[in-house]
Amino acid sequence: MPHDRHDAATGPVESARRTRHLLLGADLRAYQQEHGAFSEEELAEAHARIFGGGPGEHEPA
Repeated sequence: MPHDRHDAATGPVESARRTRHLLLGADLRAYQQEHGAFSEEELAEAHARIFGGGPGEHEPA
């Protein structure tokens, strides 16, 4: 089944989420090709921003 189609089981919200995920992955791969791999510190900061951390563990950019 093509990625841009949705059915009653997944719906348009899941289809949009999947599309955003694919586009973000492509952006991150392109960034790494141009600038090199992310450092452990950068990955840890991203993880904290995405999944949350304790108070004061990350600051807004």
